Amino acid sequence: MNTVAASSALTHFFGPKNNWHLLMVTGIANLLIGCLRETTCADTLTCPTDSGARLDGGLNSRTELDSAARQGQTNAANRSSDAGSTSTTRAPLSTRVDDAGASISEDSGAAVNLEHDAGSGASLKPDASSAIETETSDASAASPDAGTDVSSWGVSHDAAMDGDANATVPVCGNGMLEQGEVCDDGAQAGDDLGDCNPACSGYYEKKYLRLSTGIVAGNFGGPEAADAACELEFGTGWKALIVGGGRRATSSPYLGDDAEDWVLHPYVHYYNWRDELVWRTDETPLLGARDGKQMNVYAPAFDDTTGHYPWTGFAPDWTTVPDSEADQQGTCNGWTSETGFGMFAKADLSQVFNDYCGSKWSLLCVEQ
Repeated sequence: MNTVAASSALTHFFGPKNNWHLLMVTGIANLLIGCLRETTCADTLTCPTDSGARLDGGLNSRTELDSAARQGQTNAANRSSDAGSTSTTRAPLSTRVDDAGASISEDSGAAVNLEHDAGSGASLKPDASSAIETETSDASAASPDAGTDVSSWGVSHDAAMDGDANATVPVCGNGMLEQGEVCDDGAQAGDDLGDCNPACSGYYEKKYLRLSTGIVAGNFGGPEAADAACELEFGTGWKALIVGGGRRATSSPYLGDDAEDWVLHPYVHYYNWRDELVWRTDETPLLGARDGKQMNVYAPAFDDTTGHYPWTGFAPDWTTVPDSEADQQGTCNGWTSETGFGMFAKADLSQVFNDYCGSKWSLLCVEQ
């Protein structure tokens, strides 16, 4: 019903003499029709004008509009599983959601969030609270697999890294060859040639001591020159048993500590020219020294019957003798000077003597 039809009906009812009644009733009718129109539009997706122009989705009849409204509500209901759930979808063309003040929005192709709250209706808005992509870390990557034996963790890092789950910190002397050990004889360990040494770092070896036949003055040029002389006479791998000029056997008496460029080694059997055992070193790489004390060697280090003695530079406790002309002792200034004094040793290495640096003596060479 439109305004004209309503006016005609009322004129017929009231008659032409009651025009003021007609005007009043007509106004009321127009107001009611307007309210009815607004109520009808609230239930539809789009409202037609009086001229019947097509709107938005091409719908121009009440039936089409009502059908579209019902279809839109059905689609919206299907997209929401329950109150408070959130899903991401595309808004339909020209959708009007007239609850909670929402307005018509065109489909721009962007995904929007259709959020349903109990009692508040539906609204279309971008989902700013949730990320498009969520990156999660795999907790299992930082943890061992279920079948991994971690009993070695913190016990032996190197062993665990090598994949030996049962490995422990190596213990020399337990009879088991463990990581970092060359050998381990356990309870059968000894100190004979070929036995595993107490550090499990190798085996007791046999080396020789030899007195050079050549003789040199005290200014022969230092340890390197003396080593070269030993190699020239006995071959590669021989060095001179001297101190001074940058070579040191020990800082403390009989201990073998703070050695520098030293030529004796731990866990070695040293033999003389007659193939006699002179000394068997332990962890202290000195001859005739054990537990910080002087000990008698088993045999003479060289043949002193020839009257030849070797330059050495060390005291009986193996410390380096300082150069002092006043005390008539030293190393001939590191074996580079013809003036001053140098030290030489007896065959049992328990005593040393001095002589002028211009004198000529032999060198005691050691196999390496």
